[in-house]
Order: sequence, then C-alpha cells, then structure tokens
Amino acid sequence: MCMVVARRCVIGLFLVASITAGRPAAADAPRILEMFPANGATDVDPTIRELRVVFDRDMSVAGYSFCGGGPKFPKSAGKTGWTDKRTIVMKVKLEPDHDYRMSLNCGSAQNFRSANGVALKPVPWSFRTARRLKKRESGDPRERLDAPQVVEMLPPDGATDVDPTIRELRVVFDRDMSTGGYSFCGGGPTFPESAGKTGWTDKRTIVMKVK
Repeated sequence: MCMVVARRCVIGLFLVASITAGRPAAADAPRILEMFPANGATDVDPTIRELRVVFDRDMSVAGYSFCGGGPKFPKSAGKTGWTDKRTIVMKVKLEPDHDYRMSLNCGSAQNFRSANGVALKPVPWSFRTARRLKKRESGDPRERLDAPQVVEMLPPDGATDVDPTIRELRVVFDRDMSTGGYSFCGGGPTFPESAGKTGWTDKRTIVMKVK
C-alpha cells in the first residue's frame, strides 16, 4: 500500500518499479475483457462480496495496483488476489446508495503487467450501488423462501464473440447458497469441456474450469 496525501494505492508489490528501456512496446499492453461490476454501472447490488477483473492474456501475478482513496474507494473485506493468471478478485464491503471510484494502474503505480512485463494503461473504474432493500418483517419463516437470483454470469448469457481462451465460467448469486452441490445441466458438443474442478469460491460464487 502507498499513501500520497489522501490518495491510496492498493499494491501487491512492496516497491513500485519504474518502466525501463527494453520493455515490450506499449502496443502489446494487456486489455481488460470484463469488470464486475461493469464500469459505469448503476444500481449495483450493495451486498456483493467481491470485485473482479478479467484480462485478455496471462498476467504477472506478483503484483497489482488498484489506485484511489477516500470514501469512494471500496472498503476491504478480505485478501485481494489472483484466482488464475487472468483474473483478480478484490474482497469488499460495499455501502448502499454510494458512488465508488478507482483506477487500475496510475502514474505512481504500474503493477498490473502482462506476463512478459508490459504495463496495463491506466483504466478508470466507477460504479454506484443501489439503495438498500426494505427489510422484511422478522419472525416469518417464509421470508427467505423466495428463489435466489443470478447477479452475474461470465460470459454473460447470450454473449457473442466470447474470447475462446478464457479458462473459467463464473456465476454469482444474490445471496448465500448451499455449497454442498450444484447442477449445471446439459451435454453433447454444446456443453463446455471440463478443464479442472468445478467448485464454490465463496458462498455466492461458483466457477467451472473449462477449455
């Protein structure tokens, strides 16, 4: 972490390295395939537990730079880290009816880099959470019998031109789920080929490793 006046940078390295001669051209800089929540999104569920970024290529997992500070920077609720070489997750606690703003990389911190050392060009990221839902009356045993809802699919349902190199499919629910099982239904050539263990990363998120 580095602090400049009221500005904070969450950095996964102890030192911010300078860009030196001999690095690959900026034209080869990594790109972001997906942000969750989406950049500029409004009415974001304030109960989500993690922010997620997916890149278009393998990244250096030795570091990261989420830049920002003050009340618009999400409060940490756990360890930020890479789930694979292309996906990083920040555990957070969000407030309802609140604006959030940060940047991936910034002038003083360039630790989002591809596996061959090219820095991500700074990318701003902002979103706004929804107002808190009204509480239901307590004491009613039926109050949680409403069905859970999916708040995110990666890739999104119906998406076209999906990057065939992505390594996982991800589903995020709007509430804690039973992590004792799951049901992905289908078969044949249209069903994704498994490339590892399918499992829950937390009580709301399940990941299927695919090829």
